[in-house]
Amino acid sequence: MSAPKPAGFLRRFSAMTYDTMLLAAVLIIGTFAILPLTGGEEIPAHWIPLFQAYVLVLGFGFFALFWLWGGQTLGMKAWHLYVVRQDGGRLGWQDVFKRLLAGVVTLGPVGLISVPFHHRRYSLCDMLSGTVILHHPPAGKA
Repeated sequence: MSAPKPAGFLRRFSAMTYDTMLLAAVLIIGTFAILPLTGGEEIPAHWIPLFQAYVLVLGFGFFALFWLWGGQTLGMKAWHLYVVRQDGGRLGWQDVFKRLLAGVVTLGPVGLISVPFHHRRYSLCDMLSGTVILHHPPAGKA
């Protein structure tokens, strides 16, 4: 079996696309969950900052829970990817926060632009956060 290697651009982008759809579903369900508080109406203007914080917590929680317990989201699992610290260790809360912040700063998919050109196939997010997305093919497939 071959050793895991940093994932390439297309594999990362595919997993990111998959996870974007899953995150959208989580945010839709999360929004439906608060509709009883508004009587099914739009969110009052004075609640908008609270709603924005709620959406951020949902998004952070989506990635944090997957990355902390297993090192991969469902999209990453489908594409045989997982995230670790660059020293090979599992992510902790601080690593998750740094990776998510780096993802926002590098504008998500735009940060993948460096992958084909970096000698280790690191994205801008990998470099800023000290983490890396690795590809590990299933047994029997290299």
